[in-house]
Amino acid sequence: MCVFGMYLSDIERVCVVGAGAIGGLLGGRISLRTDLKVTLIARGPHLREILKNGGLRLIESDGSETLCTRVTATDKWEKLGTFDIVILAVKSHGLAAIAHLVQKICHENTIIIPVQNGIPWWYFHKNGGTLDGRNLTSIDPEGKLSKYIPLDNIVGCIAFPAAEVVSPGVVKHVEGKFHVPPSIIIQYIFRSCFSAW
Repeated sequence: MCVFGMYLSDIERVCVVGAGAIGGLLGGRISLRTDLKVTLIARGPHLREILKNGGLRLIESDGSETLCTRVTATDKWEKLGTFDIVILAVKSHGLAAIAHLVQKICHENTIIIPVQNGIPWWYFHKNGGTLDGRNLTSIDPEGKLSKYIPLDNIVGCIAFPAAEVVSPGVVKHVEGKFHVPPSIIIQYIFRSCFSAW
């Protein structure tokens, strides 16, 4: 199956930008339940503890704990290269500051999955109707997101779970599930990662 110019077998590298609570949960699950190479972009004490411990510690809602050792964690974007999937799990108000960096880790077929609360800046992109193509300036007032993040590569995602960073390097899944979008390629990834729900 070919989606976004890639076959399932072509997908190898995933980057989670913003590996806090939700991003850490996603990245940890993907690293544990697929063969994909996962890079977490984190910062500060959280990043230092992930590096010190040799992985992200994930506490599931049932209390079980796993050290996700198959992740690479960094705060350096310069030498990462490009990824097949980029999950944007930073807070919405922080996206504009990093949008130009997101562009550098994407190739022409990269699947971009923004996981933010609220209506995203790309909401009206190709939706038809009178607001088709309208950029939500309340979210992207300077147009940086639309300039640097290719809208045609976005697959929407709604995160229903609650998660928290209980201490640096440790993410706890509190409750809830992820909504699985209709795209075949995304279903494959999310069902692989979240089939236990």
